[in-house]
Order: sequence, then C-alpha cells, then structure tokens
Amino acid sequence: MSPVAARSDMMRIILFSILVFAAALAAAQVPPAGRAPSEPATGGFAHVGHNGDIRAFCRTGDSLWVGTSGGLYIYDLGAGELAGFVGLGPSIPSNSVRAISARHDTVFVGTDAGLSLFHSDTVEVFTPSAPGPYEGAPLDRIRHIDFGLDDTIYLSTYGRGLGVLDRDSSWVITREDSLLDDKVYGMVQQEDTTAYYVTSMGLCAFRDSVWVNFQAGAGIPRAEIKQIVPAPEGGYFLLVAGRGVYWFDGVRARRVTFRDLFTENDVAAIAVDVWDNLWACGRHGGIAAYRNGHWTEVDQKDPIYGKRRWRAAYADSTGNVFFGSADGTVLTIRDNVIDSFN
Repeated sequence: MSPVAARSDMMRIILFSILVFAAALAAAQVPPAGRAPSEPATGGFAHVGHNGDIRAFCRTGDSLWVGTSGGLYIYDLGAGELAGFVGLGPSIPSNSVRAISARHDTVFVGTDAGLSLFHSDTVEVFTPSAPGPYEGAPLDRIRHIDFGLDDTIYLSTYGRGLGVLDRDSSWVITREDSLLDDKVYGMVQQEDTTAYYVTSMGLCAFRDSVWVNFQAGAGIPRAEIKQIVPAPEGGYFLLVAGRGVYWFDGVRARRVTFRDLFTENDVAAIAVDVWDNLWACGRHGGIAAYRNGHWTEVDQKDPIYGKRRWRAAYADSTGNVFFGSADGTVLTIRDNVIDSFN
C-alpha cells in the first residue's frame, strides 16, 4: 500500500451545533422522513448543551437526524437550520436515543426504552410493554440497528441479545443460542448469509449453520468490540474499545491504528466515506483519516478538533462526514479532497 497525503486546507470544514429553548423543544414537531420542512422550529439553534451527548446520525434527503442523550434533533442541511426536535412522548419512548438507521421510506430510531419507526407522515412506537407484532424481540436498550438480507431488521441491544424483526415474525438470539455475549453493538451480513456480530466479549460469526468465535487466536484482543464497518478492499474494520482499530479479513485481524494516534488509544467511533477513507475520532479528542496504510490527522492545534470529546461518526453517500461530541457539537467535513498519493 502507498501512503496518502491529505491537506487540511483543502477541506471545507463547517461546524454547527444545536440549541432549542425548553418551551420550543416541547412544542417542536418532527418533519416527515426524507423531506425538508418549510419552516424551522421556533427558538433558533446554537448548541445542544451538556445533556446533548451525541450518539447517532442518519441522513435522509436533506435531513440529518441526530440522536442524543437529550432527544432526537432533525437538521435541514439544505436550509442550514434546525428543523425539528422530538423528545420523550408519543413519538419516542425515551430521550436516550442511541441508534438511527433508514430503510426505504422509513427511519428507525432506537432508544433505551423502545423503537420508533418514522414513515413519510406517521410514527409507530414499539416497547416491551406494547410490542405490537414484535413480541418475540427485545425492544429496549437498543444500541444499533442493521439490515440484513431480505430486509430483515436486526436490533443490537445492551444485555438483551440480538433482536430479529422479519416480515411476519420476530425473535431474539442470545448466549443460549451460542451468541458470544448478550451485550451486542452491531452486525453485518454477507451475500453468502454469513453474519458477523460484535459484542462486549469480542467478535463471533454464524456461518454455514455453525457459530465461530474470533478471539485472541485470530489476533483480536479479548475486549469489547464497539463497531464493525465494511472495509473498502474487502474485510471489515473493527473498533476495539481501548485498543484502537483493527482490519479483519474473515480469519485473522491486525491493528491499523498506532498507539499515539489518539489519547489512550481510545477511539470513539469510525466511518468509511465515499472516497474509501476510514475516519476515526477520539474519545479524548482528535480526528484522523486512513487510506492505503497511512493516517492523516486533522490539525490537532485547532481546539475545534483537538479538544472535543467525540462520541459518534457517520459518512453519508454524498461525501459528507459528520462527527458528534459529548457537548452536543456536530462537526461536518465536506468536499474532502485528497490531492496526491505517494
């Protein structure tokens, strides 16, 4: 692999943060999924605040959905304005929003207390006490929402196992079924139906009707694996808590971050953009991009990047990469240009 040089002055960096006053938050309504509302919510925008720890992003059309510890925000990227806020109530069962994913015309929002489905102009809410057609699946402590083959929906939960929502049934996969642990952070499914699951005890897979565990013998530390992301040239990137980022080829893994890249080697989140760059942000500060075997750090001297405690990363299909911090800041890197490959 050849190293890549990236110039930070060739990135157009846009920083925005969100604030809605208490009265406005209570009154704001959520816009239809994928459509930008004609008017922003009353109260303006500036910052989420200390209760706005950002955990998840999802883009539909011009709407950026931002999940926080203080509710769900929808930002109109086209207008550059906050478009809506949804807090605890009939549309979401908890202010603690931890997962957002979109499929077709539906946005799935996972919280600590239940699952909300935002359709074009309606919302459905499913909780353990009101599961609807999903009685067989865990519907709380949701940490990630993934989609498998045939539109199957997978709910990764903290301590409840993996929920599976099919067209006409639902069920749960747990340690009793040979899942490595019931604290699940995400999954991916390949075209050959092999499924990989990342848990608090490491990585496991269900392949050809057999469960396989990948631990120390596969080059993966015995630690929490917080994310699994498809790698551009095949295989997967794994975010291992306190250990950094590893590349996994389906059999063995090797670390791709070096110890001094992020403080305490504690990477908060990763995402792969449309140019096949892997982006990583640090729980104690710092943002960097990786391609062809080399990392390029965003200017660490700038307090915007170096001082914030990042929590979430997300890349959309148009070239934007979004980062969310513990203090409610959303940073967008747009039109990233890597001008040379060495």
